[in-house]
Amino acid sequence: VNLKLFIEQRYGAAKEVIVEGQSMGGGIATLLAENQQKTAIAQQHHREGGCDNPYLPEFSGVLAVGAALMWRKDTITEDEKKITFTHTPLIPVLYLTNNTELGPIKQYVENCKMKRAQN
Repeated sequence: VNLKLFIEQRYGAAKEVIVEGQSMGGGIATLLAENQQKTAIAQQHHREGGCDNPYLPEFSGVLAVGAALMWRKDTITEDEKKITFTHTPLIPVLYLTNNTELGPIKQYVENCKMKRAQN
């Protein structure tokens, strides 16, 4: 988010920003898709025409390549254990993965569908 702001301050407002992450970066990008926030800077950015979507002004979408959506819970700190998926991405997420790593992606998508059906 800070890199995006730096680039926009230097070169002007971006119309679209796609977050790309590989492996654990794909998991982090998925978390970003779920945790879009309307900050004061982002709201101003929308008002000034920098973004077409007033609700999700920071990023346009996510490309997650071989996303690691599961991690060991027994080797992380208590603070890290609080980091979990909500299964409610607020921007489009495209997963690219091979067949041997498809299970966690399918499970994530199914959890998203169930969460959406509850709302």
